[in-house]
Amino acid sequence: MALVLAACGGGGGGGGGGTAAAVSSASSASSSVTSSVSASSAASSSSSSFPSGWAVYSADKLPTAAGSITLAGGTAGQFNLCASAGCNASYASVSSGILTVDTTTETAITEQSYFQLDNAFKTGGYPKSATVIARMRGNSVTNLKGLTIDTAFSEPGESGPRVQLVLLPNNHSTGMYAGALDQSLTGDQNVYSSDFDTTVYHTYQLSVTFTSATAGTVRVYLDGAATPILEKTLSNLKQATAVGQNYLRIGEENTSEHAKGDFDWVIWSSDAAYTPAQLAGALPATLGPVSGYMGWNTYTADQLPTATGSIMLAGGTVGQFNLCASSGCNASYASVAGGILTVDTTAETVVTEQSYFQLDNAFKTGGYPKSATLIARMRGNSVANLKGLTIDTAFSQTGLSGPRVQLQLLPDNHSTGMYAGALDQSLTGDQNVYSSDFDTTVYHTYQLSVTFTSATAGTVRVYLDGAATPILEKTLSNLKQATAVGQNYLRIGEETTSEHAKGDIDWVIWTNEAAYTPAQVSGLLPAALGSISGY
Repeated sequence: MALVLAACGGGGGGGGGGTAAAVSSASSASSSVTSSVSASSAASSSSSSFPSGWAVYSADKLPTAAGSITLAGGTAGQFNLCASAGCNASYASVSSGILTVDTTTETAITEQSYFQLDNAFKTGGYPKSATVIARMRGNSVTNLKGLTIDTAFSEPGESGPRVQLVLLPNNHSTGMYAGALDQSLTGDQNVYSSDFDTTVYHTYQLSVTFTSATAGTVRVYLDGAATPILEKTLSNLKQATAVGQNYLRIGEENTSEHAKGDFDWVIWSSDAAYTPAQLAGALPATLGPVSGYMGWNTYTADQLPTATGSIMLAGGTVGQFNLCASSGCNASYASVAGGILTVDTTAETVVTEQSYFQLDNAFKTGGYPKSATLIARMRGNSVANLKGLTIDTAFSQTGLSGPRVQLQLLPDNHSTGMYAGALDQSLTGDQNVYSSDFDTTVYHTYQLSVTFTSATAGTVRVYLDGAATPILEKTLSNLKQATAVGQNYLRIGEETTSEHAKGDIDWVIWTNEAAYTPAQVSGLLPAALGSISGY
């Protein structure tokens, strides 16, 4: 069999030993933002640049460098070096997108090397919320402290709440504790978590909601897991050290210990105290894929596409496909068994019948550029001249024409491999773009990665079984259009009205975050898929 890719457009964490992390509650105003992140439809809220609401430090330059921070709304800013007499920037360095702070060479242990952004968080009364996410690690040196993320949320003229996320030495045991978080305790006021290794990179998410200067809820999540590793609702939070303090600090604040650690990136928002599920697919695309936060929409073929909840959408909500709406649509040719969707129309008496399933608004409906990645494990059949199945995608904006790309498994009389049917409209006659030399009658994992710069122009790549080199790659300025204005959908099944078809789909996943390569999503596919050879 051959695989045909038709592009048209139109309207229509870890465990083990190591260090511990500390979180302490005490009191920055990154531009407050008005947008919210939701996953109420299949179309991810993530954008190709910074989602509104995020301020971003990506460690491409020192924190004090001009423009080191992209603030919410797209303006630039930078941290300031701490102002105390012992502050020393020389212990910080940046290499290959990593900020390292290492004070082990300091002769005066009282020196500090941290960076502060004032007014990092929203002011304007209570309640108030914020989310800070950082990819960072400590170190494996015995008893050597890691680094600190320190946040303060005061209103002008008050001492407000302060929360610190600190990576501490392994003599404090593995895991995390919230240092001096609960002021209602006597003696040890820390709140503990454990059983993960802070000497390797993890993604730490701090989500806070304060109902007053002393009361609120603090949650810390690890690597995007749904259950917090620390969760406390308290009425006696520790206060900031000075009236009016509102900041974000990163680095090393301690004046009694050396420290060493690395930051990959830090992002923050005053929009809300989000859960990881609410942020799936909504982190800034410039960070690259982030484990636990990938915005995958998933169909695993455990039930028919039209069954309630058959799709798990990015953000944790559920959805389902609809049966195609034309008069010849017939769901009886589709069946599910053992986690496989089979569509077989060979028994149809009228060859014009179809059996495909459509999810509307599956992709971003905003302007260009826009990107998407779709991955499916599927196979055709070994019956001579019998067509396989189709994955059909359309990316139009509301009320406008837009690009359409189809991934099709075709009969073996078209030879083995793939071709992109009617992809290149600048050609005369045969507008297909061909690939070959693989067998579509057995299961393969097909990855479609697309970036469109306009309704008619963009780049289409198809990868096979996670290999680094695409089996098809074309950058075109005359992509075929969808068949109707405003069409934006994902279809799976059998669309033809002139042939029978038969094939199997194991699973389909898709995201609007970016046009990823297989290497970028290796190890980041949803856990429930089963066979993911090459990823």
